[in-house]
Amino acid sequence: MCVRSYGGDGDIIGGVRNLKWMKDTFFSKYLSNYWKGFRSILDVGSGNGRLNKFLDKYFDEIFNIDPNVELDKRFSYGKTTYINGKFLQHTFGRKFDVISFNQSFRLFEKQQDLVLIKSLNLLNREGMIFIQSSSQFEETNIYEDQYFELDKLLPPLGLYRDLFVDTRIETRFSFIRRISERKDIELVGESVRIVKVDDPSDPLSIPYQDGEYVNRLSKDYEEHKTEHRII
Repeated sequence: MCVRSYGGDGDIIGGVRNLKWMKDTFFSKYLSNYWKGFRSILDVGSGNGRLNKFLDKYFDEIFNIDPNVELDKRFSYGKTTYINGKFLQHTFGRKFDVISFNQSFRLFEKQQDLVLIKSLNLLNREGMIFIQSSSQFEETNIYEDQYFELDKLLPPLGLYRDLFVDTRIETRFSFIRRISERKDIELVGESVRIVKVDDPSDPLSIPYQDGEYVNRLSKDYEEHKTEHRII
């Protein structure tokens, strides 16, 4: 089991949240080009909220959720909402432009498919899921193979269509994923299935009750699962 290690103030030991290059490389170059037009962000596994110092420049609303670490008052701004809870269990009651997993997606281990589905349903139209999970400070190859197997998760979930995977790495990021909202997924009770969309220009919406999530994939998925190539 992967356990995140925190220092006394809630910072991730050996992590990237308090590193200068996070600001200089990622926020200055990547966010300034990519995240225009987004107003709200949910940072999942936010720790003490240090990342808010940089998110404050780009978003009108910042939501932090973490089950273990309280928000440090130094990183609490007027636009910041802190939630002490677990992502899969919490009822948010709203949607977000961006859902961010900075060093936290891999911690869900065998629940990553559930996390992706709930995230998709919490996105506003044209929203983005951002997963940053490794850096030059970690054992990249071993770590990613064990904890970050997004390529293996996507085929059975049918999430390859309308998917953009950004792998333009600026030396310090091994994976940057951008996932657009999928319109032909339907959640039915505790199962999930693909709904055929005849007219891609008029996709179906996702009938989803916030706070609910899928416990297992429906066997119906096997009928729809096909091989796709990531472009």
